Amino acid sequence: MIKILYIYRFIIIELFQKKTNIDLTKKQHQQLNSLEFTSDCWHIVKLLIKILKPFYAATKAMSGCDYPSIGISFYFIRRIEKEFLSVIHPNDDVLVINMKKCLLNKMHHYNEKDPLQAKTITVSYLQQWPYSKILEF
Repeated sequence: MIKILYIYRFIIIELFQKKTNIDLTKKQHQQLNSLEFTSDCWHIVKLLIKILKPFYAATKAMSGCDYPSIGISFYFIRRIEKEFLSVIHPNDDVLVINMKKCLLNKMHHYNEKDPLQAKTITVSYLQQWPYSKILEF
C-alpha cells in the first residue's frame, strides 16, 4: 500500500497543487492543507518502503502459496535480523538506522525474550528437517 502511494505521488502532488481550483469552504481547504505531504514526508515514505521490503518478501513467502509450512519463519526471522537489521551502511540515512534499531529491538523482544514464542518458532523450523530428508530419497 505504501509502495502504491509512492508510485502515484506525482498525481497526489498535482492534485494538492490544484486544490485552489476546487470549490471548497475555507475549513475544507484548511483540512486539505493539513493532509498535504511535504518533501520530508515523501522521503520518509521512500525509506519505509526500503525498510519494509524484506518483511514483505518474508510474509509473502510464508503465506503458504510458495512454501507449505510456517517452519520457514525461523529462517526468515534470523535472516532479516542478521543480514538486514543488524547491518548499518555508512551511507544509510539516520532515519533508516533508527528504524532498523527499533525493528531489531522489537524482533528481539518478541522472538527471544518470550520463551514460548522462541520455542514455537524453533520447533516449527526443526519440524521441517525430517520432512526435507524424506524428500531426498
